[in-house]
Amino acid sequence: MKIIIKYYWMSAILFLQLGCAAFLEEKPDRSLALADGLKELQAILDYEVGMNQNYPAAGDIASPYFYLTEADWSARTEITREIYSWNEKADNSQDWHNAYTRIFYANVVLDQIDDVALKGRREQDRAAIKGSALFFRGWNFFQLSQIYTPPYMEDGDGQWGIPLRLGADINIVTERSTISETFNQIVSDLTYASQTLPEQTVVPTRPSRAAAYAALSIVYLSLDDFLIAEKYADSCLMLQSDLIDYNFVDGSMVNPFPIFNEEVIFHATMFGTSQVFYRNRAKITEELFDSYDEADLRRTVFYVEQADGSFTFKGDYSGSSTSGLPFCGMATDEIYLIKAECAARLQKNEIALTYLNEFMRKRYDSAVFEVFNSNDALEILDKTISERRKQLAFRGGVSWRDLRRLNREERYRQTLVREIGDDRYTLEPNGKRYAFLIPVSVVQMSGIRQNER
Repeated sequence: MKIIIKYYWMSAILFLQLGCAAFLEEKPDRSLALADGLKELQAILDYEVGMNQNYPAAGDIASPYFYLTEADWSARTEITREIYSWNEKADNSQDWHNAYTRIFYANVVLDQIDDVALKGRREQDRAAIKGSALFFRGWNFFQLSQIYTPPYMEDGDGQWGIPLRLGADINIVTERSTISETFNQIVSDLTYASQTLPEQTVVPTRPSRAAAYAALSIVYLSLDDFLIAEKYADSCLMLQSDLIDYNFVDGSMVNPFPIFNEEVIFHATMFGTSQVFYRNRAKITEELFDSYDEADLRRTVFYVEQADGSFTFKGDYSGSSTSGLPFCGMATDEIYLIKAECAARLQKNEIALTYLNEFMRKRYDSAVFEVFNSNDALEILDKTISERRKQLAFRGGVSWRDLRRLNREERYRQTLVREIGDDRYTLEPNGKRYAFLIPVSVVQMSGIRQNER
């Protein structure tokens, strides 16, 4: 087993260094890579460092829910400073390499899963492992799409997507798909996963059927397909619907939420070498903090005041608010809010209010909480979007995805502004910098098309 994992790790490094181009002239003996049972393939997907850590960070570094002081910004790496200030030349290679490494591991499993021996396990286990590999591949394709492709447009057949690596053979020529092909593959992988994964898993580092449904709901929300997004939110909540009542959370604790808490559907954490999200460094903007009213328990459960009067985040679902590796998996709080948003957009006001109030009831002081009522679908939608921003700030990936999709609507689009010393930086809605550059080294070695600037 150690030989197998070592081979995969060496191959992944070569895969990244060569940008999916030519391999070394003298290749490792592929017989060393052949698993002899399902156990070995499951072990690859259970490799938590590879499969559940180091998810894309660039979108959050570029998001406006927090700020860095000039001193903290100056102390970061050049690439981090460029991402934070929306520099058009920011060469964000690490998110690309980390995601494609996970896709490589998933493809190694998929290349062998149909032929490997059961060795005492059942065909049902084979199907579940295949579903798990497809989940990881589809979910990572989606992660890449939110960083390296333009925001999806309904008439965007000419838009460029990402390379769709569908096998572990690193000799296959790298080509960019269209954005429609990208999302078709994402949906295909996640749909298959939803049909074969178990309803529950031993730990949420392994994907479950609920996780596949949650992922599909998030994907379809990004496409503005609210009818299907709502359907998958329903499917997810039928399997996992627990919400933590913040009335019973000790807001004085350094880490108020344990790892794998009851809301967590799929556990993953963000890439953290930028050190942006270490405690005392990423400070919530005054505008966002002021949006939490006095009855909102998240003021104390999520945030702690610093000596300079600023507030920093401590309410992370990763189990540690000091590691600088924010939670970026999926949890029921997000799915409740997707259900409410989609219902409001589809003019299902009573349903939207039911889910929105069920969520809010467990986020506000129960002694003074008042049910939110309205007959206006737009007012309900505004309230839901506001709750998303308050609940899912510092939730890896969400803010950037929301900026990209909500910029399609005049009501919600934002011009982002950051001031660092005497310099002022802006990012216009729907600007080309919402798609980061494909890593320059990858473009040079593979010849694929670069994102426009």
